[in-house]
Amino acid sequence: MKITEIIGKIVSGEEITPEERLFLSDYQEPEVKDRIPKSRLDQEIARKKELEQRVEDMARQLGEYENRGLSETEKNRRTIENLNQKIENLTRERDEIRNAKDAIEMRTRIGALAEKCNFDDHDYLEYLIKRDGKNVTDDEEMNGYIAELMKASPRHFRLDISGGGGSGERRISADTDFATARNCGDIDRMIAHAPAI
Repeated sequence: MKITEIIGKIVSGEEITPEERLFLSDYQEPEVKDRIPKSRLDQEIARKKELEQRVEDMARQLGEYENRGLSETEKNRRTIENLNQKIENLTRERDEIRNAKDAIEMRTRIGALAEKCNFDDHDYLEYLIKRDGKNVTDDEEMNGYIAELMKASPRHFRLDISGGGGSGERRISADTDFATARNCGDIDRMIAHAPAI
């Protein structure tokens, strides 16, 4: 008898036999032999720390050994080379982080601008701004650029319109916003403009 067969019967709504009921009442989870005890894990972690310390000590001793026969000038030159390498690595990391931060800030500004002017595709607006070399932080330049885009490509701008013969009571902008967001794949706008159920 297998536990999976009995569970399958229960799930499908079949009646289980008295032998199966007895089997279930006496059932115990099997011992997992692959599980590592916590004490052994703690020992392995302590051993790893010890080995890391030994590697660090050996690297220091190797550096001392290499520097043993060198003149003071040569020792200083090697130290300077090591420090220059560290400076280059840190400078590169700093520049990567700065570039990522700038890209995030630019995308945030473009997203806010797209929402403000009802532009339907944030990514396309970002592409246009980069292509034309516009400065996102300059509000006057962006206002003029958006006005140019409205004239050149009005289809990318959502309009707030009223349905019917001028009733003005029902705005259909939310439905068109949701459809536009779905077509663009903009999850945030889809959630914001999801129709009520």
